[in-house]
Amino acid sequence: MPAARPRTNGFERPWSRDQLVLISGEVCITGCFLWGFYVSGDGGESSEIFLGIGPLVAYAVVFLARILVYVDLGLHDSSVGGLDFFCIKGRKFEDRYCSQCKKMVPGLDHHCSWLNTCVGSSNYGRFLSVVTLGIVTHGVHFVYAVYMLFVSEDGGWAGWWLCLGLAAVFVPSVLSLFGFHMYLLWVGMGTYDWMLKRRADRFNGGGGGKVKKVSAMRAMVDAY
Repeated sequence: MPAARPRTNGFERPWSRDQLVLISGEVCITGCFLWGFYVSGDGGESSEIFLGIGPLVAYAVVFLARILVYVDLGLHDSSVGGLDFFCIKGRKFEDRYCSQCKKMVPGLDHHCSWLNTCVGSSNYGRFLSVVTLGIVTHGVHFVYAVYMLFVSEDGGWAGWWLCLGLAAVFVPSVLSLFGFHMYLLWVGMGTYDWMLKRRADRFNGGGGGKVKKVSAMRAMVDAY
């Protein structure tokens, strides 16, 4: 039986469910936001400040930068060399085999199902850039939706409610992800190492009630 072919990048099929959910959500919230610019506002000082060409251009620059980094990250083969990313304490992580992508990845941190690719030393900087720019863009989505729905008299369009709902999901998600990786960088630990440590701590803590948690963590770690 021939060996399975390694995945080369995040856009290669089969696409993951999380990846499709993320792309669908991003398209939906961006469409609602941009359409809201078009249908909302009929003049007035507040509309000029929030719905003028200046804010739209600034948003477009950040949004396009995020798209470019996302595409670059998705097309990058994490198993090949690139610009290594060093953590705050200067620790370099070891090469590991990813069972999902079926390849060795230099400095493997984790396999991201939302991006459908491995995150290692050669693309970790791109990964953090996508997360950081996601905080900015979805923060803008949230602020604008709140303003248009509850402050401005120009924002009666119902689509702002969808924009607000999606932003309320995206913002805490990307913020918690960013905070988690900032913590890992500070303590000099990768995601894989953190999961192994958590599993070991729970196992060493004993107690029959923790058996299922340990098994679940082992299954998660083994997936990498």
